[in-house]
Order: sequence, then C-alpha cells, then structure tokens
Amino acid sequence: MHIKYGSLRNFRENESGGITIFVIILFLIMVVGGGMAVDFMRQETMRADLQNALDRGVLAAASFKQGNDPEQVVQDYLDSRSFRDYTYDLNVNSQLSLNSRLVTADASVRINTFFLKIIGINQLSAVAHGVAKEAITNVEISLVLDVSGSMAWNGKMTKLQNAAREFVDTVLTDTTREKTTISVVPYSAQVNPGAALASKYNVNIWQNYDYCLAIPASDYYTTELLPTTQYDQEQHWRWRSGHYWCPTSDRQILPFSNNNTVLKNMISNLYGQGNTSSYMGMKWGVALLDPETQPVTAGLVGDGVVDASFANRPGPYADPSTSSSDDTLKVVILMTDGVNTTHKRVKDWYYDRHSPAYWHRHSISYSSSKLETVVNWREGDRRLDHICTAAKEAGIIIYTIGFEVAGTAAEGKMRNCATSPNNAFLVEGVEISDAFRVIANDIDQLKLIQ
Repeated sequence: MHIKYGSLRNFRENESGGITIFVIILFLIMVVGGGMAVDFMRQETMRADLQNALDRGVLAAASFKQGNDPEQVVQDYLDSRSFRDYTYDLNVNSQLSLNSRLVTADASVRINTFFLKIIGINQLSAVAHGVAKEAITNVEISLVLDVSGSMAWNGKMTKLQNAAREFVDTVLTDTTREKTTISVVPYSAQVNPGAALASKYNVNIWQNYDYCLAIPASDYYTTELLPTTQYDQEQHWRWRSGHYWCPTSDRQILPFSNNNTVLKNMISNLYGQGNTSSYMGMKWGVALLDPETQPVTAGLVGDGVVDASFANRPGPYADPSTSSSDDTLKVVILMTDGVNTTHKRVKDWYYDRHSPAYWHRHSISYSSSKLETVVNWREGDRRLDHICTAAKEAGIIIYTIGFEVAGTAAEGKMRNCATSPNNAFLVEGVEISDAFRVIANDIDQLKLIQ
C-alpha cells in the first residue's frame, strides 16, 4: 500500500474533534460528582430513618412491661418500617439486672448506588447505634390534693378519686412497688399531719383534736420542714357551716406508702370541706421529699406507721453530675380547683375564754368580728410561688393540675408552679383522669441514654 507523506502529515496536524474527548471526560466527572451527592443524600436519609426506627426499637425492648426477646423486638421495629426490603445487619445485646434492663443495638443497611457504580462503588452502608435503659430507681411521690368545699360540687370529688386511684395502680406495680412510695397530702384551709407525724416535730402540743401547724412565711423559701424547729399548734375551731378549720383525722396526711389498697381506701374516703390553701399543701408535699425529713420517717417506722424498708426516705437529692441507680426521682403533683383564699383564726381574747373542747362542740360565724385574717390570698400566692421555686431549684419535678380553673388566677399559678409548661394541666370534668394518666406514664417514661 502506498501512503502519501502529505496525507500523514495532514492527519497528524489536524486538531478538529480533539475537544470532544475532553468534553466526554468532563461530562463523566460531572455525572459522577453530581451523582455522588444524590447517592450520599440517599445514604443520609436512610441513616436517619434507621436511627429513628432503632431508637424506638430499643426503647420498646428495654421496657419491663414486655416479655419478648429484645433482639426480636428491635427486629420487628425495623421490619415494620420497611427495612425488610433491604439487606441489613442487626446486633442486639441486653443486660438484665434486678432493677434495670439495658439494651444496646447496632444496625447497618446496604443500599445500591445509582451513580457511584460508575466508578465501581456498587453499595453504601447506613449505620445506626441505639441504647436504652429502663431502671427502677427510687421514686418518691407527694400527691397533694385539694379537698376544699368546692370539691364537693358537681361530682368533682368523685372524678378526682377515680383519677387518683387509677394513678396509684399505674405507678405501683409488681415491678416498681419495692422502690416507690406515695405520700397523700390532702389540704383545705390547712394540712393535718396527724398525731403520729406531728409528734416527730418540735411542736407545742396543747390540744389533741387536730394537729395542724402554724408554719411561718420564712419556711416557704426552703424545701425542708426541720424537726428541730419550734412550731406552734394551730387553734382547734369550726365555723357555723360545721366545717373544722383544720381537717379532721379522716383527711390527714398518709406518708410514705406503697400499699395500693391502703392508698386507694384513703383516697376513696376524702370529701370536700373548707377553704383553699394550696401553699400549705405544697409545703408539706415538698417537705416529705426533702432529705431533712429522714429522721421523721425513721420515727414513723418505729411507730409502725411506715414500712421498715423505707426508713431511709426521703433519699438524697440527685447529683446532676452523676447518674446512678441509687438516684431518687422526686415528684410533687399539686391539684387544685380554685384560688388561695384567706387563712383565719379566732382572736386570742375570744378563743382563750374557752377550752378547745368548747370549740369542738360549738361554732363561730365565718364573718364574725371575733375572727382575724392571718394570711390573705395575696400572701398565700406569694408563699406558693416561693415553695414552688425552692422545690424546682432542688430538682423536684412538679406537675400541676388545675381542675376547672380556666380563666381564674389559679390557672396562672398552676402554670408558674409546674417544672415546665408541659407539666401543667388544665382540665375539665373527666379530663382529670387523662391528666393523671399522662403524669403516671411520664414518670415511667423511658429515656435514651446515648
């Protein structure tokens, strides 16, 4: 074959079409680069979905309420969220002790690539890690219940009793009862701790009809009610309606119990009478959670009032810098259906003319000039603000339930007292059961620890 020299030279020097190869290479780079973003975005979306499913799976698997194999529970959660359509690896470990269940899970899902396969990457992995723990820690609850006269109206007391009894059974189960106590603190114009509880404080006892204490304003700035502090006993008297100012013994404090039957029977026997002093109920409810009350509890154990297993209650406040199975969850649930009202007493010159036995048989008009106001509603509101603040600063969790108080000052007071807006419930009628149910489940709520 004869090739002309000129033709070879022309072919060698001809540059037409040379840019085409560069364009093709550049196009492939752009496709792969843009495709990488798409594939990586799909990978991240898959990772987020996997993490979400895994978190829910380990939460469910860690619950003492379920008796299935933890690995199967987590796998069911992944499958129910369509991960069965993918190839995934799952590794679940669980550690079960007497009072805790820890579940750890690692999962990875392989997804096929669309664009990265061009450069030989056919699959990407989405990886998730989840840990959940349910620990039966020590739980101390003060159930502070309004039993003032307005609670006798429109079936409100019955609705409260139904809700509170259900709350007791939800919180005190075979699993939790050993480490959980509930103190019921009924309050109206005052709080009656009862003879046994009052005897553990330094009280000048001068009558044996009731045992309400005169708690000074300064005590509302702190959570404790010190057994060494000198307190005066309140007067024993009743007004013309027949209601005793200090609640009688059938509405006195029930401290540190984990007996469902005893607690529910006590709640069933409550009734509405008297004025409203939410600050007094809150003060006693908080004091029964303060560690300074431990000597009082030990004394009640000696009297056979409190079970010996709770002799060391209230436990110490949780240390925020540590997390231990010995930590104590302290909760106050404050329920009211009205505003703070005036706190009255019989003037000394008139009361002292008679013995307490006289005031047990006879009554006095609420509007009588022989009565004086000790704490007006404004001061009562201030005291409530102070004790709520002190409790929150100490780490006590406060739930409040405003029962048919919409549009009143009590609504704002309950919102301000609660630990957070989510802890304040404004309810009507049978909704009070829903509030107690949410609170009970919240106390039992599992927390992700990683």
